[in-house]
Amino acid sequence: SPIIDEGIVYVSGTFGKIIAFEKTKGTVIWQIEDKNYRPLSIWNDLLLMSTYEGNIMALDKRTGKTVWSYQLKGNPGEMTVSEKGIFVDEYNNGNYIHTLYSVNPDTGQLNWKLETGRDTVRIAYDKNLDRLFSLTTTGKLSALNPADGSVLWKTRVYKGEVAFATFPAIDEKHVYVTTGDFGGVVAVSKQNGKIIWGNDSFSDNRIYTDPIIVNGVVYLGTAGGLFTGLDSETGKVLWKYQSEPQDISTNASVSDGVLYIGSRASGIYAFESINPGIYVSESGPPKTSGKTLTTGINLGWVKSIIIYGLWIVGAIFYLNRTKKGKFQSDESHKFASQMASAG
Repeated sequence: SPIIDEGIVYVSGTFGKIIAFEKTKGTVIWQIEDKNYRPLSIWNDLLLMSTYEGNIMALDKRTGKTVWSYQLKGNPGEMTVSEKGIFVDEYNNGNYIHTLYSVNPDTGQLNWKLETGRDTVRIAYDKNLDRLFSLTTTGKLSALNPADGSVLWKTRVYKGEVAFATFPAIDEKHVYVTTGDFGGVVAVSKQNGKIIWGNDSFSDNRIYTDPIIVNGVVYLGTAGGLFTGLDSETGKVLWKYQSEPQDISTNASVSDGVLYIGSRASGIYAFESINPGIYVSESGPPKTSGKTLTTGINLGWVKSIIIYGLWIVGAIFYLNRTKKGKFQSDESHKFASQMASAG
């Protein structure tokens, strides 16, 4: 997906091209054609990325010139970037083993690496707690020390295996993860790994989007075109909106109090800010909460590029579907039932 920084839009593609252009006029500032690039990240004056050839790279964001490059042994996944390091999951096609790398974002030097087995890993960094949270495709959620990769705690949030894991979302208390093909959401204490609640009411809908949390509401979209907000403390559905019955395979985002999410069938939806204390009927958001602002309109050339990026991501997620399985957690079901009974 494109990223925007200081009035410049950066776009990468699978055909070895990165373009930087001026946001309002579309004037190309620089472009390079060399390798097959994965999604981009901004770090200070650097444009960070990984390539299908196994490089983690930093470019000068103003000129496109290479500042440093680190060569992995295998194929890198998506990166998580923080002042403690660039964290990236590497897959070795030779022995089918994944390794988690930490690389200094300023210099490209290796901090540490940790072999994680045969599961794909998704990483989120919590700056307040100075902790990494990793989720695997077999439902293993772990807290790691970002200084050396040591495991602080781990728990299992679902049984079985999904096509790919989504990135965790974090707030002051909890880590929130989705369960992919099993159609559930789980909240876990980030202090000790205890399961707080589990909501598997979307079990007939695969969830391929990363959850995001804003003002106490966990937002996500499902493969069946459902966009929903959950209470972060209880997992209760606050509201949901059904778009056309096609995949929502793109992550929600927030800008200036407006929520945006893309649908394969209907383009981009925009919603008003939502009061998390208001319960909304399941028929959809009323005018005072979750009102749709725009649907499927011509959003201009910049957003056309964004839509194109969303379609690519959606296609990849669609092709990665696997068999359905059982949503975990005798523990999470039991805990959720206790919560419901107590309430």
